[in-house]
Amino acid sequence: MRSTVLRKGHVSLERALSKLGMASRTQARAMILAGEVTVNGRIVRDPGMKVVPERAKITMGDVRARLAKPRTLLLHKPRGVVTTRSDEKGRPTVYSLLAQVEGHVIPVGRLDMATTGLLL
Repeated sequence: MRSTVLRKGHVSLERALSKLGMASRTQARAMILAGEVTVNGRIVRDPGMKVVPERAKITMGDVRARLAKPRTLLLHKPRGVVTTRSDEKGRPTVYSLLAQVEGHVIPVGRLDMATTGLLL
């Protein structure tokens, strides 16, 4: 009997694309299902395929995924701003405050709309 043991660092392909800042998981899933993503030169149509983002050669469309240098941003979140990428009610988001920042940004934690304070 053959068993598959996942080593530390294995994530689904859709999550890998999200972690690499290439797309949201929803966008990544759609592109994978459409056959627009390759892993190590082969088209992959399984969003759940396990990969190690730091080791696999992943291409989405014509763009090769590359791991960005880590950085830490400090933001004093004001009252009335939500900690989400987009808001169905049209409220301002922390991403609208970071519009000038290049690259993929992921907040650590969440602060509700009425809360002010430090957000990493």
